[in-house]
Amino acid sequence: MMASLKLILLTIGVSFVVNVTYEDFSIIIDPNNSLIASMLTNIGYILGIMMFFIGCCIEVYERINGEASSSKRSKSIDLRSLNNSPAPKLCDQFEAIIDQAGLHDDLYLEQKSNESITDWLKQTCHQLLNFKLNKLSNMNTHEPMKPLALGSLAHVPQCFVLGFLVGNRRLVNYYCWNRDNKRPQKSKWVDTRDARDRGVRLKDEITLTVKDDKEATDVIKWGLSIEISFDNDHVKFMDDVGLDAVSKLEVDNKDIGNLFSEVAQVEIVSSIRNYINSTIPSFPNLEEIHLTITGQASFIMRLGGEFDQNHFQFVKKIHHFERKSQSYPWCLVLDPTSNSSVQFEEQ
Repeated sequence: MMASLKLILLTIGVSFVVNVTYEDFSIIIDPNNSLIASMLTNIGYILGIMMFFIGCCIEVYERINGEASSSKRSKSIDLRSLNNSPAPKLCDQFEAIIDQAGLHDDLYLEQKSNESITDWLKQTCHQLLNFKLNKLSNMNTHEPMKPLALGSLAHVPQCFVLGFLVGNRRLVNYYCWNRDNKRPQKSKWVDTRDARDRGVRLKDEITLTVKDDKEATDVIKWGLSIEISFDNDHVKFMDDVGLDAVSKLEVDNKDIGNLFSEVAQVEIVSSIRNYINSTIPSFPNLEEIHLTITGQASFIMRLGGEFDQNHFQFVKKIHHFERKSQSYPWCLVLDPTSNSSVQFEEQ
């Protein structure tokens, strides 16, 4: 609709006769003197009117029967664990399609200035578990048909766990905060359904490294280094965390803000799932899967939802990577055999 209004204003503007006179010098611009100019102006004006009318019809339909209708608006879930995360709530930017009422700050998990890492992680696990048992359970019971809108400005483990808790239970729309100042949509929430597929895909060559003194039957702890935004040292990850084997999965052009597209995310998640399914039989004594991920929050949440599968009945540990110190100080643990399904460990 905004484009149609701009076109209408432009065509109205160029239809005026302009007469500029300075001493003996005079310029007259009259589009009506040119048959072609007059025809183009009229076509542009009519096209703008038609576009505006069509836009109004679409807007009315959306309000009555589309995503903007009260019965189909998404329920907003905002996850925050980064200390500097002043982004607006999802429902503020997408007020037409995301319900203003509901979850907003239930998953604000920022670490307080005087709070230790241990206390913060305990509180994080408590809030995530409380969200699963109460808020999410109530939504699944009373509003099962409403989609969920997930947006996150959080550490990788928290993003993954939220996706794990929510995914595969109902329709989920993923949103991502664009922090890349080189992109035109910087400092805005990006709806991954509307983002253009830039062709980002996993490389066909996947590096599997097993410790020198280990055989496939000895592998109990297997790691995945999934590198989308920037490089990581997968061998150092294996050594620091104490893994028996590690696989490096990466894309060609790593960059912040390179994976906002739902099409690309689904394709990469599918490739990761297929690789895991084909590799697990090689490790008959596998007990734990460890992950380190560099990528957008929306992708990490989507990947977390994929791990909520019956055939992934292993302990899953998602590690926080401290880029400055190149270390893995803590991780969140998803243990299917434990009553407290969200736990943490410190290195």
